[in-house]
Amino acid sequence: MLIAAILLSAAVHAESWCAYPLHAHEWGVEVFRADGHREPPVAMPGWFHGEAPSAGPEGTPVRTLPADSGVRTLPVVHFYGPGRWADTVPLAVEVGFSQGRAAAWYPQADLLRSPEEANGGAARRQLAALQKQRAERQAFMGDSGYLPGDPTAQLVWDALSLSPEPASSPQETDVSWVPALRGLDALWVNQGGESERFLFYEADTSERPALRVERGETWSPQRPHYLLHNDTDHPVHSVLVLTEGGTLGFYAPQIPAGSSAGFLLDKPGPDDPRALLKDALVDHAQPVLATDYSWAREDCVMGRDPAVPVTQASDHRLFEPEVDAILEIWGERFFAADDTVILYREDTESLAELMPLSLYTDMFHFLDLRRLGLVLWEGLDLAALTEGGS
Repeated sequence: MLIAAILLSAAVHAESWCAYPLHAHEWGVEVFRADGHREPPVAMPGWFHGEAPSAGPEGTPVRTLPADSGVRTLPVVHFYGPGRWADTVPLAVEVGFSQGRAAAWYPQADLLRSPEEANGGAARRQLAALQKQRAERQAFMGDSGYLPGDPTAQLVWDALSLSPEPASSPQETDVSWVPALRGLDALWVNQGGESERFLFYEADTSERPALRVERGETWSPQRPHYLLHNDTDHPVHSVLVLTEGGTLGFYAPQIPAGSSAGFLLDKPGPDDPRALLKDALVDHAQPVLATDYSWAREDCVMGRDPAVPVTQASDHRLFEPEVDAILEIWGERFFAADDTVILYREDTESLAELMPLSLYTDMFHFLDLRRLGLVLWEGLDLAALTEGGS
């Protein structure tokens, strides 16, 4: 089961030639057992959705909002903004699962497609044509017409709103990670009569771990030599091998695609694995949301077109409070296991292939997307491996 969360931040809006930033931070944790099969990672609230909606969106789809013509007429989701909000911000989200099926989400989506439809050849051809249309649209051209959404998306939210206070009372819950995420100083995601601090989606997929572990050629009981192989087309990052009780056995900042890394598991590493992981995930250039946003900047964004989404992540790093929340929720599973676990971060390009994401907003805001995907491979018994086995 895959939990994904989008964390967004925005600034107050007023008349200006510059759009305001809206930071979208998606994070998720995927869990595998030692035999490679996946299992549910954490408890889920009973009020999450798992069936198709009965009606369409209640608001105006974001993709149909007017483009910036040069004349300004003015996997869980969290929102942060410098200053105070006077208005809500429209948001649309589309997410697909190239190797799976949407299993649960919140708030209720406007559209649910089957994986057979979303991942089929016809949808891929339609997406290729749509991407060409998006590339041909030019800024400052006035109303360029309506564009459809991503046909490969399984879950579609056409008209969410972001606000400093919930539009509806949030659901009561005894699932501990929900209050932990609500505790972040964030904006609210609203859809119909549902409000939450985050947008949530998860999927059942046929994915397998990106890494393969085996004994090294020089392995012996006195010299426990192991190899980690990355047989995929993308690098993996921040690889930690943690033995019983969370002792660090090995750390690699990266294992490139098609490469291997060897290690000896005969003595604990000197570093604190929690600190290593946190250091790799926090955006040290901006560890917390900036409290203001100046329009007198060289990177002023103009010509925003709500019909063209952001689909590529600029980075994986998140704000420090977000990382602290992840470590609070997952710390025991990561660092206090009774057996060996392997923990690593997926590459953002890999996430884009496995879970394509499109984010839309109005012409008054621009999106910066961050995507963080962690994989926990637990229940490993390295001593039981045979030569060449994984």
